[in-house]
Amino acid sequence: MRIALDHIGWLAPDVNRLIDVFTALGFRVLGPVPLQSGEARHPAAQWSAHVMFRDTYLELTSVADGAVGNPLHRWRADPPCVRLVLLRAVDAGAERARLASAGLPVRDVQHAERRLIYGAGGVARFRWFDSDSVPGTVVAWVQHLDREALFDPDVIDQPNTAYAIEAVHCAATDWPAALADEDTGNVELCCGAARAGATGAVVGV
Repeated sequence: MRIALDHIGWLAPDVNRLIDVFTALGFRVLGPVPLQSGEARHPAAQWSAHVMFRDTYLELTSVADGAVGNPLHRWRADPPCVRLVLLRAVDAGAERARLASAGLPVRDVQHAERRLIYGAGGVARFRWFDSDSVPGTVVAWVQHLDREALFDPDVIDQPNTAYAIEAVHCAATDWPAALADEDTGNVELCCGAARAGATGAVVGV
């Protein structure tokens, strides 16, 4: 099954511990920076760092105890794990309508942004919505409004020579068919537990 992957996210109680681990693995880690949500730019009580590739990226994130409206809040104190799988959307509103008509439980489209600390700076704005359709993982769709600035050429080449996400291995045995994108999918999704007791998703880089 191929999916149109935008990025995946690791969640941990302390984002700085994740940054230390990925830096030691030879990745260029940018941030962390706070995410802001809503048209009025309310703080989302979530801090994320990023490892950029040519057309995908890794998000390393943590969520504050008080961020009860954040879909990651329920796992905020759990050991580090991939909890976010973000798929691409050319038009978030249209994609949400398509998935809802196919029977997938999806939430309303939201607006968010983060400050860019590389390239020309500024902010990266995006529209997104999510679904609880896969146990243990927040599956969401994201429409980037500043994609060119996000994937700045100066940060997409990693010191350890990693250049892409090739596959995502998920412990869940059933992903909804509506998530598949065989025409434009850029990443292979492999379902089924890789080991006893596995939860969430594991990425192959």
